[in-house]
Amino acid sequence: MYPHGISVNEEKGIMMVTSTIHPDLTTGMGNTCTLLDLNTYELKETYLVADSQTDMSSPVEVLLLRGKFPQYALATTMLGGDIWIAPYNAITKKYDTFSKIFDGSTQGLGWALEMYIDDNSKLYVSFADPGKVLVFDISNLPQLKLLKTLTADKGAHHMVFFKTKKGKEVVAVQNNLLDIPNLNSGTISVIEIQTGKTLGTIDLRTKYGILPESIEGTNGPSNYMHH
Repeated sequence: MYPHGISVNEEKGIMMVTSTIHPDLTTGMGNTCTLLDLNTYELKETYLVADSQTDMSSPVEVLLLRGKFPQYALATTMLGGDIWIAPYNAITKKYDTFSKIFDGSTQGLGWALEMYIDDNSKLYVSFADPGKVLVFDISNLPQLKLLKTLTADKGAHHMVFFKTKKGKEVVAVQNNLLDIPNLNSGTISVIEIQTGKTLGTIDLRTKYGILPESIEGTNGPSNYMHH
């Protein structure tokens, strides 16, 4: 129910989908991720990604790590505000149980949303409340090491990565989530990754009367592995 996030591992022939929230944002919420056979489209397993069956955590994005990365599945929970992890089981050819690897509430964070990853085993995760991007080292999973926290605006959501003309590595963060009160700044924050300094803010709400729903990159370093 309420599918949103999708991730595929073509080599293993599997796909995972999150059960997030009803389109009206009120009448139904999910708390699972479902694994499917990419060739037959049959359901292989449904996983609880929540503290309990009654915890409607709303898993929003899922990422099946592949290639050179440790073979795990990662999921963010929109209403839980957390990051969850499950190891791949080569015998069952499925994933084992999901467990919470990062509790957002311990850092004053909520509404965990997008996940991006680079070639240096760094994971970038946006938290809409209060508007942060956390950078983790995933080279030693299941240990998740927090490296730094970047400050964006309320509703921090999608990201693109690029270099400035002066060679600075930056991330542009789109700050808006479904026009939800207090999570819709309507801005784009441009942040230098190394220093965490905000280089500029584009205020689309004030200047144009519009809210950015998404921001995507099509090539180069912006084409990070994403859902």
